[in-house]
Amino acid sequence: MPTHETCSDCRVLTLGSGQKHWRIVETKHTHHPFSGDGNTGFSGRCTNGVLYYQDICGSHRFIMRFDVRSETFSVITYPWDRSYKFWKMLMMISYEGKLAFVGSVRGGKSIIMWVLEDGTASKYKWSHHRYSPLSHYTGLDLLKQFKLIGIFVDGDLIYAPRAFYNFLYIIYIDPKKDG
Repeated sequence: MPTHETCSDCRVLTLGSGQKHWRIVETKHTHHPFSGDGNTGFSGRCTNGVLYYQDICGSHRFIMRFDVRSETFSVITYPWDRSYKFWKMLMMISYEGKLAFVGSVRGGKSIIMWVLEDGTASKYKWSHHRYSPLSHYTGLDLLKQFKLIGIFVDGDLIYAPRAFYNFLYIIYIDPKKDG
């Protein structure tokens, strides 16, 4: 699927069947895959056989969901409204086998996570979590000094310094224990 133009079909390459071939999968949604901007720098994520990617149609942004097994598309709206302001990078992750977004709001003391719990093509349900793992450290602004660089299989979030000086600090946050 081209990322520089609007399209209404997707090309699928089948591997492992003895012969490689492309075919077109139709979608009911004309859309334009979008790799992100300075605040939402993610291209997509594949979780349990479902590909999720950011999409744009006119001035509207949403998430496209492509089920690899059934080769069907559906549209998911973001769990936050447009007025929600992120201070720094928002990351699309796979959390416990589910699509999730992790970010932080201005001030950097709290981590926000939205997890796509379940749903059908007509209605998806998100859970919202807020963690304050470093709230007991005065003068530490998590996102000014650290950035989310990844997630462990068990769900721990990994933060590393934005700049390295004499020491290297890595912060592991277990959302199940609220930091």
